[in-house]
Amino acid sequence: MRKIDFLWARQGDKEKFEFDYTNKQGNRKTHKPNGIQNIDESKGKVLLLFNERSFEYVIDRMESLRLRSSEAFIKTVPVKKEIKYENKAYKSNNIYSYYNEIIDYLIAGNIKNNPKGADGLNFSMQSTKEKILSSDARKFNKAIFKKFMNGNKAERIILNQESKPPVLPFISNQSQKKAVSNALEYDISVIQGPPGTGKTQTILNIICNAIIEDKKVLVVSNNNSAIDNVAEKLDRLEKMFNFSIRLGNKCYTNKLVDNIQEKLKKDSERLREEQKSSWRKIDLRKLINKINLLELECAELIKYKNQLSELYTQKRHIDKKISTYNADETKIEINNLLVFPSELKREIEFLRNQRTKADTLLNKAYFRVRFSEKRIDTDNYTMYQWRLEQLYAIKMIKYLENKTRKLPEKQEKIGKLYEVYRKESIEQINNKIKNKFQSCENECNNIIQKEKIDNFFSIKQQILNIYPVVLTTLDSVVSNVGYSRYDYVIIDEASQANIITAIPTLNNAAKIIIVGDTKQLSHIVDKELAIEDEKLIEKYNIDYKYSFSKKNLLESILSVCEPPEVLLKEHYRCDFNIINYCNKKFYNDELEIYSRNSLSESIKVMALNQEKNSDYGLRKNGDGSYFNRIEEVAIKKYIGDNFSNTAIITPYAKQEENLKESITELAATTGTIYKFQGRESKRVILSTVLTHETEHCKNTNTLGNETINVAVSRAEDEFVLFTHDKFFKEQKHELKDLIEYIETYGNILESNVNSIFSYLYKQIPYFKKTATYDSVWEKSLHDRILIIMGNYPGFSINMKLAVADVAGDKTYLNAHPEHKKFALNKRAHLDFTIVNELTEKPVLVIELDGESHKEPEQQRRDKIKEQILEHHEIPLWRISSKDALEHENLEKVFSEYMGEAELGLKLSSFLEDNKWKY
Repeated sequence: MRKIDFLWARQGDKEKFEFDYTNKQGNRKTHKPNGIQNIDESKGKVLLLFNERSFEYVIDRMESLRLRSSEAFIKTVPVKKEIKYENKAYKSNNIYSYYNEIIDYLIAGNIKNNPKGADGLNFSMQSTKEKILSSDARKFNKAIFKKFMNGNKAERIILNQESKPPVLPFISNQSQKKAVSNALEYDISVIQGPPGTGKTQTILNIICNAIIEDKKVLVVSNNNSAIDNVAEKLDRLEKMFNFSIRLGNKCYTNKLVDNIQEKLKKDSERLREEQKSSWRKIDLRKLINKINLLELECAELIKYKNQLSELYTQKRHIDKKISTYNADETKIEINNLLVFPSELKREIEFLRNQRTKADTLLNKAYFRVRFSEKRIDTDNYTMYQWRLEQLYAIKMIKYLENKTRKLPEKQEKIGKLYEVYRKESIEQINNKIKNKFQSCENECNNIIQKEKIDNFFSIKQQILNIYPVVLTTLDSVVSNVGYSRYDYVIIDEASQANIITAIPTLNNAAKIIIVGDTKQLSHIVDKELAIEDEKLIEKYNIDYKYSFSKKNLLESILSVCEPPEVLLKEHYRCDFNIINYCNKKFYNDELEIYSRNSLSESIKVMALNQEKNSDYGLRKNGDGSYFNRIEEVAIKKYIGDNFSNTAIITPYAKQEENLKESITELAATTGTIYKFQGRESKRVILSTVLTHETEHCKNTNTLGNETINVAVSRAEDEFVLFTHDKFFKEQKHELKDLIEYIETYGNILESNVNSIFSYLYKQIPYFKKTATYDSVWEKSLHDRILIIMGNYPGFSINMKLAVADVAGDKTYLNAHPEHKKFALNKRAHLDFTIVNELTEKPVLVIELDGESHKEPEQQRRDKIKEQILEHHEIPLWRISSKDALEHENLEKVFSEYMGEAELGLKLSSFLEDNKWKY
């Protein structure tokens, strides 16, 4: 029986669930069942539904189960009433004690590693214990923190926000406006901000709407770069008064002290000048309605534009297939009556459906296809089909290019309307700030007239009264603003923040907006602390949603408070082919990609396949780490003298150190992945280093999915992967998907396997009727595979593909002319082909063998097919027709295999390990 680690409700959907499990390589994977049929908590078992079929699993720990009495969801067997899904058994007093012990452990570790003592972080944590977590202080805890500790849910506290249009000094879009609305209406809300979707702009618009309401705002993050980004964009907004102050460590507070008098003079003078000007208010409601309509039209066109970008790549692969088999030498003229894509779709469907039919039925095609030199026959049948697919792609490209022609014009209209909206928003904000400064005029003058300001704390309270927006880091909140209450608190990059550091900020908030991305890097917890945390969780019987080591701040808030969340969908930063990988791999194709370019040159793999080039060495500080001299030299050669807008990312500190010394011009933009979250560059280079340390591949903190997602999405125009691609493919590492994606979408199409594009074949459906199946066994097998595949999003099934569709090694085919001829033959097809929709590559072929497969001629053909697939490293699974109907282990074997297929494992090794014989 398979074991799962976590079971929790999917974000944003309380009636759908996910579970985590750890595979043989030690990597964390996620599956999404359709529902839960039954839970037996006493035995630690759960019955999960996958497309109406149930499978039993053992759960290591139950987490945040939030079921509803929905008949459509809880099927067949009702959930037992005694299960406490709200975890009421977990008392908040235990959680206070648990956090107190975690803080003691953290402080002890800091003192051990830093004997000189009490730094700002230790002071903040000690103050948290005394002021918030102590028994005496608990009754004074404020709304948001108390709600979190008690496990209460987010609430909607403003009901009429929709009648009032928001101010938008920063250009917005549909999902961003929804996020702003949630922030204003709910006491707790979450913004999921994938790369390049305007997360910072959304934060700025929330700040400005809070200013309009005369509210105080605290903006914090775990790192300085995120806060600096917000501060810089506020400063750069032309004609809007600066109503914020930047605080933080001593460097930031000293800078503020040095400049505060000049800043106050400048701000006061601007406000006095503003009093003399007049401004005519504009009706924002009418304006926003026009913008919303245009944005909806653009969103529809963007879908066509993204389809067009996919078709450009698919057309290149069709051209490659034709070239590989020299099909361009076969002169074919397509019937002139086949003008429209819809007619070509029907023709291709006909040809595909006829693959298993007798040759006499080909007469039907004579009326459709006209030939100059060759007749349509079994040997060149596939070539004709490719010609039609090529023409279909050409016509669809032309159609979509024409369809999206007006997109720039509509986007320009939106930009002009937003410019008017922006100016009106700034006027309203400035008017509010003017009133604020007038009420604080005496405090401003007192500071301006001081001969000398000794330190920040001598003017702290006055400054906090004057400026309504404070920007600082999480660990400096206690020292800079203390426990003052803020109307709005915004926590950026919340996936990198831990719960302990965030406790004072939660206690500052009347309303809180959590901003981050669960698909990007989380906070780092060392192994010793993780072990200690596990002990404390058990000691105090703590729900894992409160765990310091298992959950970052974003995940904890989502699990505990179930706030409304908005996924920012519109992506603007990266070239289509760069962000398309992240969209398919991590964001379930939910992003709407507004990028202007779609260039195959934007993604590259520099394959450095010399064996065992990585090594282990000491850094200057004495710590050990991995490095790779071959990759270092190759990167330096690739960059040459072109240093502009280039960043280098590597998982290992020693490689970072070597690269900085070798390429000094890029020392400021070279670093490990944690230094780059929230940043971007025109060109990004990723050096993966490893070539033989197989055990180190299991460390997901260095080269896991979150790391890859962040690294790829930093690149705007060009992403280059320097790696030992053979090594990572052999290791079935997460990086394998990225390498194969680049092989499919990149400029150089050298892969041995032709790609099977889901978009093209979904446009050309077939096998809709029972009569088109070869046999009742084939229909039965197809139906059962479709049911089981509901467990595996990201994989599709294709029927009756030509062998030539998946065999693309030109050198091999030319060396084996009989195999090449066989692959093109009309009857040389594959019964079922499972395709990874991210890389568009086949991961498994399933052949259904009936009585005819015992005949010598068919066995000869089967042998050739096996040899072709083996050379192209495509696993083949043969199933007898009897097993398709009767074998009780069929579904189990297939389900187990597909669970491993996500890692790219070969079927042969799986069958051997599990002793299945077919």
